Amino acid sequence: MARWDKQVKTYFYLFAVFIIFWILLSIATYFLLVRFRQHLTDFYPRWEGSRAALAGENPYSPEVSWRIQKTMFGRRQESYEIMQHYTYPATITWLLIPFWILPYPIAVSLWQGLQLLLLLLSPVGVVLLLRWKLRGTVFFFLVFLSVFGFRYPINTYVLGQFIPFVLASIILAWCGMAINKPVIIYLGLLGLLVRPEVVAIPMVILLLHNWVERKRGVVAA
Repeated sequence: MARWDKQVKTYFYLFAVFIIFWILLSIATYFLLVRFRQHLTDFYPRWEGSRAALAGENPYSPEVSWRIQKTMFGRRQESYEIMQHYTYPATITWLLIPFWILPYPIAVSLWQGLQLLLLLLSPVGVVLLLRWKLRGTVFFFLVFLSVFGFRYPINTYVLGQFIPFVLASIILAWCGMAINKPVIIYLGLLGLLVRPEVVAIPMVILLLHNWVERKRGVVAA
């Protein structure tokens, strides 16, 4: 019982630290990015479309697309331009519903703050899962270069994209497999459904691994 209480306290402290850093990064994001970029993010079309779906509209309709374009660019886009409209399966309406019910400035700040935090934590998770023994400086540079050493990772944060979320979901599912916690595996696989088309191969590999390990309940779920 004492061991269980200790584990609960540890998880509580880790969760509290996660929330604190998320809030701090979200506040910084608002003042450094959101105030200047406004609706020019990949997050906005999904926010507008998901709110339309919650209101009973078809998020893929031309009317919703025009609303998105007018808010982002002040006009309807021409046919030769890269059209902005609602994409991804409409299931993200329910998977990420807390973000859609919030006002846009708060929602996008929290979303982008979360993406940056997940980008920072993902290399940490991989190192722990692979049980690499790295010195402090090497570990720091690995995390730093993973996020800031290439253009694409930091672009996903600046543009409010969804890739960091599904990357973290893959690592979460992998973690659940490593410690044999089906609930964690379920949560990781559920997170992958935010962008199923870009994680089809990793998802199949995870499901095959669980099938070989005779965790048929995970595959069924």
